[in-house]
Amino acid sequence: MNYISKIFLFLILTLMLSCDSLLRDSEKPIDPSDTHWEMPTESNVVFENMINAFQYREYESYIKCYSDSTTNNGKKFIFIPTVTVDYPEKFENWGRSEELVYFQNMLSSCSIDSTLEFNILEEEEINNVGDSIQYQINYEIKVHHNLDNLNNKFVGSANIWLMKNPQNYWIIYYFEDISTSDELPNWTDLKEYY
Repeated sequence: MNYISKIFLFLILTLMLSCDSLLRDSEKPIDPSDTHWEMPTESNVVFENMINAFQYREYESYIKCYSDSTTNNGKKFIFIPTVTVDYPEKFENWGRSEELVYFQNMLSSCSIDSTLEFNILEEEEINNVGDSIQYQINYEIKVHHNLDNLNNKFVGSANIWLMKNPQNYWIIYYFEDISTSDELPNWTDLKEYY
């Protein structure tokens, strides 16, 4: 084999090896909302998904926690504000779309390097009727926003009803916020601002 043939063979082998690495299936790009979302086959996974939605700033994951009347046997999400709410009319028709807008607005008021936290301090299952479960939780929310006239910490309690949707996943369809502190605002206050 002459010198030119050897070089030609070497180039072909090199090209084949390089093409092989190019032709391999590339990994799918990571979608943050898929990465931190767990299918809520157990009711408490809904709360874990909410915690992750705050931590990773994923509004898609957050809104998946709530009932959608178009896909969940017509049961729409209902939010009941605290009795201490300043503007109760804001919450008269509060549903899933308002919940999404509030969360997106809150996210946009926080710098990208600030932390957001949703913590459940206490969780108690009160009523379990098979495809519907009632929880009482005590929560703490920390929102490190850049607004001067709004507190960074929100505390309260909530009466939450979850149900199974047609895909057999748990979702929240009823959320009643309850004020527990005279000094600190609650989740209703946070939603009222945004």
